[in-house]
Amino acid sequence: MTLSSIFETFRAFFISLKSRPEFSLSVIDFVRDGAKYPDPLIQAFILAFLATLVTWILSLIPMGAEFKRNYSHFDRLWSILPIPYALIYFCHQVYISYGLVSVWENLKSRTFICFILILIWGIRLTLNAKRRGYYSWSYEDYRWEIVKKLLTNPIMWELFNFLFITVFQSGLVFSLTWPVYYIFLLHKKLVFDPLILSNSSLNSTQNHNPLLLKSPTIPPLKLLDFVFFIVMSMLLVFETIADNQQFEFQQDKRKYYSALAKHKIDPKSFPNPDPNFSKERISEIKAGFRFTGLWRYSRHPNFFCEQSFWIVMALYGYLNGLHVTELSPNDFRFIQYSIGAITLALLFDGSVTLTEAISESKYPLYVQYQKETNMLLPWFSKPHFQEVNNKQS
Repeated sequence: MTLSSIFETFRAFFISLKSRPEFSLSVIDFVRDGAKYPDPLIQAFILAFLATLVTWILSLIPMGAEFKRNYSHFDRLWSILPIPYALIYFCHQVYISYGLVSVWENLKSRTFICFILILIWGIRLTLNAKRRGYYSWSYEDYRWEIVKKLLTNPIMWELFNFLFITVFQSGLVFSLTWPVYYIFLLHKKLVFDPLILSNSSLNSTQNHNPLLLKSPTIPPLKLLDFVFFIVMSMLLVFETIADNQQFEFQQDKRKYYSALAKHKIDPKSFPNPDPNFSKERISEIKAGFRFTGLWRYSRHPNFFCEQSFWIVMALYGYLNGLHVTELSPNDFRFIQYSIGAITLALLFDGSVTLTEAISESKYPLYVQYQKETNMLLPWFSKPHFQEVNNKQS
């Protein structure tokens, strides 16, 4: 099994479209045929296609309070789409195993474990996005406005909007769940296909071979599976803590400046208009960015957890294929599982670089913070930065 199996699946699907009695370029026919196709990868792809088409069309329509075009429509689906993708793979597993394996056995499968983790990931990220106002029609990622100023040619911007903001991001989110699809394929190839073949042989020949009468079962969970679940859960917990710490800081920052404006106090004096603000919080507000809590050990602890989540998911799919099956390790390639996670890491690298450049221009102390705190990998930071900032407070 190699990455080419993905392309072979798509090739077979498009060949089936050409072989229809009446060839049609209708989007409705394309979606209908894809939804009926017997491979869950194609069914998930149809959902990705619809999400891409709808969000691109919405980006062309002025809306919101300012009645202007908004380019963050797909951003709102980032945390939602992986859930139905993973659910499609699991539901297809339940469907093809009907009558062969109980629902309880499927609930103990690795496919279901991955779905549950992605479900928790999606709910957590969606709630965090909602409280930050992502689902308001007027919300737009501030970075798109900056990029738009760099791409002054309107044709280049429209191409960027279609190819990167919409198509590329949609393809990336789709590929993040491929490890779940490959785990499903392993169950299908090693468990369900042989069982279906055995039952077929049993019914046709009435052969009471004890090997064919053996009770079907999904490979049992092992220590690695529990370690995987614990590690993924910890990443979700730490990402939640990091997001909460940043959200609380931004809320306090707004309250602080609102209080100054209400009392007509010069912000440069940095008084403490609210006794609930600690000296440390005033120091952070003066610096302009969060540098305590998890943010003391990493400048982007939430980004680190987010990338690690999908890298570990890819690694689990890869190791799962090696330790559960008896197939040759040469039949597996890590790239087939990790293409989404690697692409996400590259995307985050560009996004973080832009974010850091903006922070450098806005906050003078951020350069010192960069020197003494790792960008992603959490590590013990030097106390010098906080000492300097406290003295300046």
